[in-house]
Amino acid sequence: MFTYNVGLVIGRFQPFHNGHLFVIQEALKHCAKVNIGVGSANKHDTDNPYTYGQREMMLTIMASHEQLNTRIKNIFPIHDVGDDTAWLRDVTLLTPESEVVVSNNEWVNGIFESASMPVIRPHFFDREHLEGMQIRSFIRSEDPSWHARVPSYLISYIEDIKI
Repeated sequence: MFTYNVGLVIGRFQPFHNGHLFVIQEALKHCAKVNIGVGSANKHDTDNPYTYGQREMMLTIMASHEQLNTRIKNIFPIHDVGDDTAWLRDVTLLTPESEVVVSNNEWVNGIFESASMPVIRPHFFDREHLEGMQIRSFIRSEDPSWHARVPSYLISYIEDIKI
């Protein structure tokens, strides 16, 4: 049925957008369940305006609306530590059951491939419009064009968070 029992999707989700949803859906084509790691969980700055808790809530809302609660095994924070080896150790300790990484982030993919973990690279979905920095810029400037870039059920939640 599925190639893998448990996959791992890692993203910053600043904010969660339709490209992230696409990657999770692609992961679930190959994996019975997925763990979702929220990267840069210890960062809160201009490039990372949403806290870990806010991003975890976006993922929780998404799981509920997409009816994925039974397929998302765990949502967990991943801290930036400044060392690839330590970062990999921390992630694998948090999710030892993950058998494959599903990601379009080449830094993440390279780290896992160097540890001989399989990586699935889904194609980019509308990358021209689904780039986090651009979406955050639209949100900050109150340009409503960001609404089409995130799942509709997250718009009011994101609007309530002032960045």
